[in-house]
Amino acid sequence: MKNQIVIESPDGAFHAYISRPAKLPAPTVVVLQELFGVNADIRATCEELAAQGFIAIAPDLFWRQDPGVDLDVTSEADWQHGLRLYTAFDRDAGARDVMETARTTVELRESTGKVALLGYCLGALMAFITAARYEVDAAVAYHGADTEKYLGEVGGLEAPLLMHLGEEDEFISKAAQAEIRRKLRSKRPWQEKRTRPFTAIQVSITPSLGIMGRTTMPRQQRSPTGGRANFCTNNCSDLRRSRRFRLMAIWSGTGKEPWERDMTRATTQASITSQTITVEHIRISSELSFAEVRRKIEGTVPKLDTGIAEALRSGDQKRAKDYEENGPKLSIFGERDHGALLQIVGGRRNALQYDIGNPLTASKMTRYQLPAALYAPLRVVLFENEQGRGVFEYDKPSSFFGQYGDERVTEVGRYLDATLEAVLRNAAE
Repeated sequence: MKNQIVIESPDGAFHAYISRPAKLPAPTVVVLQELFGVNADIRATCEELAAQGFIAIAPDLFWRQDPGVDLDVTSEADWQHGLRLYTAFDRDAGARDVMETARTTVELRESTGKVALLGYCLGALMAFITAARYEVDAAVAYHGADTEKYLGEVGGLEAPLLMHLGEEDEFISKAAQAEIRRKLRSKRPWQEKRTRPFTAIQVSITPSLGIMGRTTMPRQQRSPTGGRANFCTNNCSDLRRSRRFRLMAIWSGTGKEPWERDMTRATTQASITSQTITVEHIRISSELSFAEVRRKIEGTVPKLDTGIAEALRSGDQKRAKDYEENGPKLSIFGERDHGALLQIVGGRRNALQYDIGNPLTASKMTRYQLPAALYAPLRVVLFENEQGRGVFEYDKPSSFFGQYGDERVTEVGRYLDATLEAVLRNAAE
């Protein structure tokens, strides 16, 4: 279809609706759906954003359950179907889908490389989770139920966040709202804008729609009886203004208020620091031929079981525990033939670079220090010297993990020192 693109992900391919502005290149807004799928309301939101100068893209979050679902907010049957999809939705997988959508869009030729998330209800929760776990430039969340269950991830939130809460929202209790505000205040400079109290029932005619009516607050509402209420215009005009100028301020500097201008400076001026560290470099020289050392290392260190990465992503504790107790201490994530590249300068050489590590071991560091992911997996080079023998070289793990000043991370580094040296010595002897 003309207005659809395909998002490729490790879990499979899915579609996303896209609307482009007249002037390109442009920043991107990933629009995240409610329980109705990428329906007429979501598509209309994309068109509105495109008219304001953004590339707007809405991924099909329900593609695993009901691909292409397009539900009508005026249909009671569609509401019930949407609620079933909402209840069964895998939020962790959804966050990965949002991340893959963002990654795809910033690589589009017409994109400036800037990307924000804009979500409603389910989409609002996904905007918060994704912004906390992955890198985006901004996030806007309207009425994200269950946000309070993910406040433990606030530490990962680096992007500017604009969150809207309804004081009388029946699915986000006052206690939950208070906890959300408390946690967000502790994270960064804070400004709270209050409007008069509102409830979902104000925009719904029947009780069944009243329960989840707040999911479509920012757009024109329709009830099964045909009643209409533009909730954004009637009750949240300042929120709509905030949403528009908040996003505009991030990319074009047109925000009207001081706090918005401050956010612009924070997102357009990078802060760069540097640190000098001492790294211990290790060389293990073998008396065996390069070919024999290669055979031994590849015969004793298995290829990574990609299923363990999926188990970690899905929170499969049983599988992870079994892998830790019975699986290999180290695996080969991948290898690159660097020696073959030397053909361009007249002669191929024997030199292989291996990525070696253990996903569980890596998680024992990155849970405390995310930047430690820079060194996971570890890199080892095996090359052939002038005598035709195999030589390993690598940097000692504990020497670069020590830069974080976290004994929990350094301890894992020392474990890797011993484990990696053992497997390489075994291959070299």
